[in-house]
Amino acid sequence: MFLTGFLVYSILFVSLTLVFIGVIGLFVLGQDIIFLLLSAEVFLVGLVFLYLSVGFLFNNLFGQLFSLVLLTIGGSETSLLLMIIVFFYRNTIRQDEKN
Repeated sequence: MFLTGFLVYSILFVSLTLVFIGVIGLFVLGQDIIFLLLSAEVFLVGLVFLYLSVGFLFNNLFGQLFSLVLLTIGGSETSLLLMIIVFFYRNTIRQDEKN
C-alpha cells in the first residue's frame, strides 16, 4: 500500500500529539502509579507511531524493528498495570468481607 506524503505527515502529527499527551500525563499525574503507567503507555504508543512513520518516510527498516522492541516493552508494562489493578481489587474485596 502506497502512502502519500500528506498521510505520513498526519501520522507524524498524531504520534507527536500522543507523545506530548504522555509526557504531560507523566508530569501532571505522576503521584498515582496507575495514571503514571497509563501515561507511559500512551507515550510508548506515540513513539511506536513515530518510529513507524519516520521509518516509512525515509525508507529505513531500523524504525520498524525498534517499534517492535517498544511494543514488547509496552506489553510488559501493560501486564504490570493489570497485576496492580487485580491486587488492589483483591484487597478491597478482602476488606469488604472483614467488615
